[in-house]
Amino acid sequence: MKLTDSDLDKQSILLTVDTHCDAISTVDLAVDMAVSLQRNLHALFIEDEALIEMANMPHTREISFPSGQSRTTTSSSMQRSLRAIGENFKLCLESTAHKSHIPWSYTYVQGNNRKIALGIKYNGTLTIVGQGQSLLPQNFRLRSSRKILVIGDHSPYLLGTLQVLMKRFVNEEVEIVMIKSEHSPDNHADKYKATMGAIENVTLTELDADRISNLAKEGHTFDYVIASKRDFSESFNSALKTLQCPLILFPA
Repeated sequence: MKLTDSDLDKQSILLTVDTHCDAISTVDLAVDMAVSLQRNLHALFIEDEALIEMANMPHTREISFPSGQSRTTTSSSMQRSLRAIGENFKLCLESTAHKSHIPWSYTYVQGNNRKIALGIKYNGTLTIVGQGQSLLPQNFRLRSSRKILVIGDHSPYLLGTLQVLMKRFVNEEVEIVMIKSEHSPDNHADKYKATMGAIENVTLTELDADRISNLAKEGHTFDYVIASKRDFSESFNSALKTLQCPLILFPA
């Protein structure tokens, strides 16, 4: 994958998506973030290499909805389907960004969504990784509030990002779970309690870093995960692979 300076610079928000995420909701979030931070928006639609490999496996069939008809699939037919999805995503991006007067650009690439997003090395780039929600209907019923996981609280972008997310949860209960990192100051989360804690229907919970590996095992689910690339260690990455929700990564 190659990105030119005109595509991506320190004034950009990078959005990465594939076929597994809710494109409309993720685009809305990225555009809202671009408006709030006054940044350009560059989107990558990632052709999932695993799907292409799977399409070439013996006896692989493609099932059409709503007809339910199946047909033999190949890597070529899968690529055509993915490119059509990518074009629909591009149209959604163009329409949404145009309405908000946000400069935008788009690239179609092959690879793995998470690996590409975490591998971006451009300093100053804020990355939004579109991931499919793992919540099943019973999880929605059991959860009484929206939940946002925050890893570290030292980024200058955090407060503005939380405020953008709060606008998406108007009149809903919101719990912000903050994980301490080695870069967190002693007064971890205190500076946000006065602002976020004063908002009606918002509660803040603090957890130690060693709890993160057990969050999914304990049945925790989140609507968004926010982290700094400085704090996003390999152990955090492994633990969060099971939390299939949009990931917002701040520059290190």
